[in-house]
Amino acid sequence: MFSVQVTSLSNGAAQTVTVTPVANGEYQVQYTLTQAGEYKMTVRMQANGVGSMYPIASSPMTIKCIVSTTDPLNTVLSGLGVTNAVAGTPTDFLATLFDSGANQRTSGGDTLSVSLTSLSHTITSLEVFDN
Repeated sequence: MFSVQVTSLSNGAAQTVTVTPVANGEYQVQYTLTQAGEYKMTVRMQANGVGSMYPIASSPMTIKCIVSTTDPLNTVLSGLGVTNAVAGTPTDFLATLFDSGANQRTSGGDTLSVSLTSLSHTITSLEVFDN
């Protein structure tokens, strides 16, 4: 017998883990973490399939889950410049990027393209800053 438990260190929530026997003494372990952060993975085995479960030598171990690829569908725009502007006055807004697990991006590197169109005027200046 072989068991694996993965729990969030931030809130103690247990994660779904699937353990599948592959061959004699081999198991495939599969899990999907959706929130960035640290997790504890505990691996236990039952010798010869009888008696108590015991942790393997390197258990428990810490898993560091990082933010995944940015998901454009989770991008949030905020600030006055999203819906309002005054002619002749600079305006701005903030684009906050998230991955598919709703984890906010904490480093740059994504390409953000902004375009403004108007039926009667040409936009002459547009700047995008990556904080």
